[in-house]
Order: sequence, then structure tokens, then C-alpha cells
Amino acid sequence: MRSPTRRLLPAGHAFLVLAGALVLAAFLNARGMHKTAAEQPAGAPRDIALTLTAGLAGVSGFVGLDEPRRALKSALGRAGDDTISSRVSFAQARRRPPDTASAAARPVFSPAHPLRLYLTGDSLLYDPEKEILERVQGVGAIEAVGPGVDTHAATGLAQPLVFNWFEYLPKQAASLRPNLVVLGFGGNDGQPLFGDGGGQAFGTPEWSAEYARRVGGVMDDFAAAGAKVMWVGLPIVRDPELSARFQLMNRIYAAQAARRPGQVYFLDVYGRFADARGRYADYLKDSSGQLALMRKPDGIHYELAGAKLVTDEVIAHLGRLVSLRAS
Repeated sequence: MRSPTRRLLPAGHAFLVLAGALVLAAFLNARGMHKTAAEQPAGAPRDIALTLTAGLAGVSGFVGLDEPRRALKSALGRAGDDTISSRVSFAQARRRPPDTASAAARPVFSPAHPLRLYLTGDSLLYDPEKEILERVQGVGAIEAVGPGVDTHAATGLAQPLVFNWFEYLPKQAASLRPNLVVLGFGGNDGQPLFGDGGGQAFGTPEWSAEYARRVGGVMDDFAAAGAKVMWVGLPIVRDPELSARFQLMNRIYAAQAARRPGQVYFLDVYGRFADARGRYADYLKDSSGQLALMRKPDGIHYELAGAKLVTDEVIAHLGRLVSLRAS
């Protein structure tokens, strides 16, 4: 007796089943896909991905297909994983007239009362702040707080959808209670602004005004938490167009710091990484007078020698904001 033969699905039917499964999976995971799209670098691919996944997420939420993912995330204690926030808001305290007398006073720190130092910012400061962290470990009057170097690559103040510093930093300030914050942004900010109050094209007066509001708001949030701020500026870079963008942002940082004397100090390192003619250079003299490679192959980030140079500048200017005593 012959065994029954198996019926094989035509290739077209198999393709339809597979396609249906992929579409169902896309709807079930739509919120996660939309969050992933928001975290991509700015550009046409990100815009297209955001548009497509926003539609998926909308339909998925309307018919309830996102509920299994939501329930699973909640059960794992990760209910906020898919949340995308574009809020750009600051402490109410910044609306009060600043106490210029207390801001100008330089608090004194010692081993018995160490300075609580918080290091944060974008990827440009990752290597310099690692070097700062190592340098201050033997200084009894300084205690680093937080997760060591709290930098986040490919983020900034232009795109809170990617990483919302405006919500993150006040929480860090409240939990870590720093006395001094060394930070810097801008490496990823030479683009249109997104989030609340955004929409402006880079380089326009409207862009400068909104970006200045964001910069000043970050400064004021730390002031409201009782911390002084050293804002590390952007260096000259290999790409002349990007250097010009960095110069515009540096002028905004400097202007906002100048409005908060004694509270915020702008550390200008742009010219420090230029050669004798004011041009970009991969190699410059280090603190010992030896020629050293300062920049990574991208012509933006710092090599170890460059990180050490930034650290030298930070340490040299701490006295602008605080006083340190050996005992």
C-alpha cells in the first residue's frame, strides 16, 4: 500500500504566508521599531524610517496589536523602553533673578569637604573626561560622582528624540548633588532643531535663539541644583564647514556663560587645537613640547594626547569657579 503523498504549498502561497508573518511581526513590534528609528542619525533615511514606523505604531495602537509588547515590557520592569520624549523644559528656578553675589563666590573644598565632580556630555568629551577622571583620583579635595564618565554618543541638544538631555540632566543633578559639572555638547548639533520649540533650520537667527534657550536652560538647571558649570567648547575640526558650525555654537555657549558670571565658565579650546596659522592640525605639541597626534582619523574626536590637552585646560581653569585646599 502506497503511503499518502504530502501536498506541497505552491511557492506563491509560501511567500504570502511568510509575508503575512512579517507584517504581523512588524505591527507587534511597531513601537520598538519607531523608537529605533528615532535613535538613528539625522538624515533622509531616518526621516523615512520615522514616517513609516509612525504609521505602523499608530495602526498597531489603534487595533491593540501593541498590547503584548507593552505587557511584556511592563512585566520585565522596562515599561518606558519604547517611550520617545521630545520635551524641552527647564527648572522654574531659572525664571527668578540670579543671586549674583552667591554665584560669584568661589566655594572652598578640601579632603574633609571634597568637591563633588560630575562629568557628562556627548562623545567628544568621552576621552577627555576619562583622562580628567584619572587625573583627579589622587586629589583628596575632589570626589567624582555618577557613573564615572557619563557621556552618550551621537546625542546633543538638537534632537531630544534621540536622547533627552533636558529630562536626564535634572534627574542626575538631583540624585548626584554635584558641586561642579564639566560638560560639553555640540558635536551633533549642527542641524535643524527637533522637539518642543524646535523646527528651525541651522544657522538662522531663529535657530540661534532657540539653541541659546536650550543651552541657557541646561546651565540654569544645574544652577538651580546648586552646581557650577564648566562648559567645554568645541575644537576646530578637519572639515571647514563643520568648523564654521562649531564656531557659531561656541559663540552661543560663550554668550550664555557670560550671562552667568561666577556660575558658568566657558572653556574655549577651539584655537588650542589649531596650528600657528590658525588651521586644523592632526599633530600639535603636547605639554612636554613633543609633537603628538591629537585627533582621531575622523578629524573630530580626540586621541589620547588631545584628551590630555583638554584635561590640562580644565584643571588649569578650575579656579575660575571653585577653590581647592590640600587640607
